[in-house]
Amino acid sequence: MEYRKHLRVRRSDLDINRHVNNRVTAEWALEAVPEKISKTYELAELEIAFKGQAFYGDSILSQCRIPDEKEQYTVLQHIIKSDKGRLIAPLRTIWRMKEGKQGFFA
Repeated sequence: MEYRKHLRVRRSDLDINRHVNNRVTAEWALEAVPEKISKTYELAELEIAFKGQAFYGDSILSQCRIPDEKEQYTVLQHIIKSDKGRLIAPLRTIWRMKEGKQGFFA
C-alpha cells in the first residue's frame, strides 16, 4: 500500500539560513502515515538521509509505503520529493504496536 501527501514549503519551515529545517523533512514523512497506523503504533525509530534541499514555495510530495504483512513492529519506507521529482530525503521508520491495540493489518 502507498499513501501520498502533497505539501508546500512555508516560511515557518525555514531556518535562519532560509533552508528547510531538518525537523520539517521528518514531519513531512510522518504526514503521509495513515491515521490508523499512528493511532495503533508508536514511532520507535526514524532513519533519514538528506539528499537535496527544498525552498520556500516548493511543492513537496511525501510518499509512505506500508508492507502487506502482520507484525508487532511495522517498517515503513518514505520518500520526500519536490514536485519536479528531485529527491530530498529517503526515510525509514519503525513503529511498535501500542499496548492493548490491534494491528493495522488485522
